[in-house]
Amino acid sequence: MCANVTKGKKNKVISGVVGAASSVTSIQVANLLRLFKIPQVSYFSTSPELSNKARFEYFARTIPSDTHQVRAMVEIVRKFNWSYISIIYEESNYGIKAFEELEKILPTYNICIAAKEKLKKDSGVAEANSYDRIVDKLVAVGKAKGKDQISFYTFEPYGSFLFSYNSLTKVRRSLATRN
Repeated sequence: MCANVTKGKKNKVISGVVGAASSVTSIQVANLLRLFKIPQVSYFSTSPELSNKARFEYFARTIPSDTHQVRAMVEIVRKFNWSYISIIYEESNYGIKAFEELEKILPTYNICIAAKEKLKKDSGVAEANSYDRIVDKLVAVGKAKGKDQISFYTFEPYGSFLFSYNSLTKVRRSLATRN
């Protein structure tokens, strides 16, 4: 059998860590691993906070930071020449940080936030009527401001913001009947 210890030297028990899939967990793990100078590679942690090499010198990722996703969203809004948008984001570290970044960047391009709605995080699934309430609010804001479009964004990394059939029907009907 092979020995784990060579003469006079001890082998590391942990050479590195792969994971985690969430930024919140990766931040906690990275803070612990840095004490032992153990590298960590995440395949799905996208928080810009993890880009701080002074704080997370042993952390690396295989996916870009959320900063790139936010910039892409801004470019889409600019491409369509929208000056007012509505934003829906999830009440999570992921959603809140991305929303805060959007709030900083949009004014530099004269893009206003007509309405913002935070979707309460409920183990990844919100009640169906909470989507309807949000859509009702956004449709009302759109009519009051006389805007032509409502833009829906989500910052949930595992899926898309799904509206019930009734919610989508309300949006379509509202957009079709505007003058």
